[in-house]
Amino acid sequence: MATTAKSDAAQKARAMINKAKTEHSDLTGAYISAVVAALVMSYVTSVAKPGAVHAVLAILSVGAIVWAYMLVARSKADGGWKVVTLIGALVVAALCFAGLSALLSA
Repeated sequence: MATTAKSDAAQKARAMINKAKTEHSDLTGAYISAVVAALVMSYVTSVAKPGAVHAVLAILSVGAIVWAYMLVARSKADGGWKVVTLIGALVVAALCFAGLSALLSA
């Protein structure tokens, strides 16, 4: 009996991992994209004399934000997961932006 319980638990774990790899990979990508956008935008806003390179970085940062929303939109996850991902990515990105801005301004 103990063997079948371990086997069932292992199968459930594999199923959850496979679900995370398929359904939730877009949601993970949205988090990563939002954090990258926040870090790049934080750098761009801290530059004393921005130039053409900084303008391109700012545009790429906005593109990363749009990409994050597109990843959430195309995800096959339930609507609740999508909302939680958007709110969570917003909070994490805001914290990254504020933290790096504080470091760069010091």
